Amino acid sequence: MSSVVGAGMLGASVAYHPAGRKVPVTLVERAARPGAGVTGDSFAWIGGAGGHWPGGAAGLRGSVLADWRRLEAKLPRVRVR
Repeated sequence: MSSVVGAGMLGASVAYHPAGRKVPVTLVERAARPGAGVTGDSFAWIGGAGGHWPGGAAGLRGSVLADWRRLEAKLPRVRVR
C-alpha cells in the first residue's frame, strides 16, 4: 500500500502510475477537489511558439498534446482545456 499526500499534478501522477500496476494507493487531498492548490493556480499553457531553446515550444506542442490525448483515452472523465 502506498500513500500520496496532495492531488495536484505531481501527486496525481505519483499515485496514477502504481495504481495502473494494481498497487493499492491512498491519495490524500485537503482541498475540495484535485488540483485545487498550486496546480490549479498555475499557468500551464501549451503554446505554439516561444521558449528559449532552438525551435522554441513549437517542437514540443505536438508530443505534449499527444500525451494528453492518450491520458484522455485512459481516463474518460479527463478533458484537455
